[in-house]
Amino acid sequence: MKLNLIISGLAALVLSSIALDAGEFLVFQGERTFAEADRGFHYYFREGDAMPKGWPADWREPVDYWDGVWYLRVELKDTPEGLPVTLQPCIWMHDESGNSSIAEELESCGGPYLAMDAPGVYTVETRPMQSWWHKNRGGNAIDISRPHHFKRVGLVLRTDEGCYVTPYNVTPNCWEQREAYLPMTFHLAIVAVAEGTEFSGWDSFIPPSEGNTAED
Repeated sequence: MKLNLIISGLAALVLSSIALDAGEFLVFQGERTFAEADRGFHYYFREGDAMPKGWPADWREPVDYWDGVWYLRVELKDTPEGLPVTLQPCIWMHDESGNSSIAEELESCGGPYLAMDAPGVYTVETRPMQSWWHKNRGGNAIDISRPHHFKRVGLVLRTDEGCYVTPYNVTPNCWEQREAYLPMTFHLAIVAVAEGTEFSGWDSFIPPSEGNTAED
């Protein structure tokens, strides 16, 4: 079994390296649990983590991912009540100083959201990153030429009507409904695809041993 896991990991690394050369790369892939302790914001990368090996040092040049899109795939495995819910991808990062507070940090969040309810496989293609929602009407948009300054990369939990499932002071707020959605277990995969590049499909990134049942 250990040999199979090693082979599977090597296969994923080779596939993601090939895809990177072709204008796409794996942002994240793995099993996740969205818990109440996440307080509505689930991060799969935090400042201080090792930079993922497949990430480019610069997401703007020589390959332009700012005008490209993200593909999200979630295999929802378990959720308390099976109510419609959405996940929104977001990036939070330091300003050019490399040392900013939460109030000063840059923030951008993608859409459309990935909507789901019952266990199953769900996919969505976001709008180009340059047209995501950006903090302060674009004044505090992220700068993806500096991924080494990313503070957090993750998902925001919202109802199908866009209400935030979080205790933080944001509106609309539906924290009192959290037990209907959390904990939520799922397999997450996200691929960034550059402008002018055609997505090669999920088989390029998720080996069969990881439970890939998607055909697109």
